[in-house]
Amino acid sequence: MPDKHLSSQIDADLSLLSTRLLGMGGLVESQITHAIDALNTFDMELVERVV
Repeated sequence: MPDKHLSSQIDADLSLLSTRLLGMGGLVESQITHAIDALNTFDMELVERVV
């Protein structure tokens, strides 16, 4: 039985890690999009927000 508990905890930890990594990936994608937009429009306010 103790093995099942440990396995369940590992599964929960991996699920949380996956969720956090996907969230971080979304933030990176958003920042890249904003950076490209800032470069294309010379929008200094957007540049500051990206930085």
